[in-house]
Amino acid sequence: MWCGQAGAGVGLFNKDRILCNNSRVLVLLSALLFATTGTSRALGPTADDLSVGAVRVIVGGVALGLVALLVRRRVAGRTPLTGRPAALVTIGAAGVLLYQPMFFAGTRLTGVAVGTVLALGSAPVFTGILDSLVRRNRPGRAWYLSTTVAIIGLVVLVASGRTDGASVSIVGAGACLAAGFGYAVYASAAKALLDRDWTPVTTMGAMFGGAAVVALIAVAAAAALPGTATIDVSWVLAPGGWALALWLGVITVTVAYVLYARGLRTMSAATAATLTMAEPVAATILGVVLLGEHPSFGAWAGVALIGCGLAILVVDTVRRRDPGTRPTATATPIAAESTAGPTSAAPMPAAPISTTEEVRR
Repeated sequence: MWCGQAGAGVGLFNKDRILCNNSRVLVLLSALLFATTGTSRALGPTADDLSVGAVRVIVGGVALGLVALLVRRRVAGRTPLTGRPAALVTIGAAGVLLYQPMFFAGTRLTGVAVGTVLALGSAPVFTGILDSLVRRNRPGRAWYLSTTVAIIGLVVLVASGRTDGASVSIVGAGACLAAGFGYAVYASAAKALLDRDWTPVTTMGAMFGGAAVVALIAVAAAAALPGTATIDVSWVLAPGGWALALWLGVITVTVAYVLYARGLRTMSAATAATLTMAEPVAATILGVVLLGEHPSFGAWAGVALIGCGLAILVVDTVRRRDPGTRPTATATPIAAESTAGPTSAAPMPAAPISTTEEVRR
């Protein structure tokens, strides 16, 4: 099934078209859940960025891993974790570990609204580059146009600052861009695993489960080895700490990434990353409504430009097929002619041959 062109000419309620639209909805729903991470962290107890990222990975990774094990037992056969799949899981886990602390550091230094826009707005750019280099899947002109518009929006956003007198930190902006790159890494790895017929739950469970193991080792090592940076997770026991840990781990990781992976099956990683640019818009609204942040007019203009970039790509994927999906066994005109039987189409008339010429042959 090819998203954007599935069921063309067969009616509005074609099954493949509905499945494609549902995939976009799933990715957008996951983006709305992602949008709550910065706001929930800001409303929770005081904690350093590294510990919040570690707890989110541990809780979410363990939950995803358990769900993946339960699903795996119910499905016949085993998913091999050797060779290239093992390398993809390792790369994806590394992207997860990069994204978490960089995102929370970036949103703390630049604000939830600006930081989320920077991190998630840059992710489609990095994802498109990785998709082109690794999968040899060159994005179309609409993707380049939407990405250019989004980059302009990011520049306007960073240069504008905020009306409450706080400027956008260069270090914070760099952390957000690093988070965007980490996101692109594990999104591309997830897409490669899904293309190898891994299930969405197994894909995300393997990557986040591996990241959770590394995070647990890091926390234990920091606590046991002298001279290392301490990762203080005592905030989990503070009032509201356990609720924040469960929300960040179960809702914004386990639930959100299962939705994201199910949608990713039928679209390219670059398209999915661009659709998740709905997250900065939702995060901006949450930052203004719940946290009292005051983005400047220029910041709002940057958000609007990013929204325009998102709209360009969404419209384009609706009008044509998505280059990141795999076609199903739909009948081509030749196949249909051979399988539908002699009554499905009349044969092309042959040139008239006289009886005398036929005998001579």
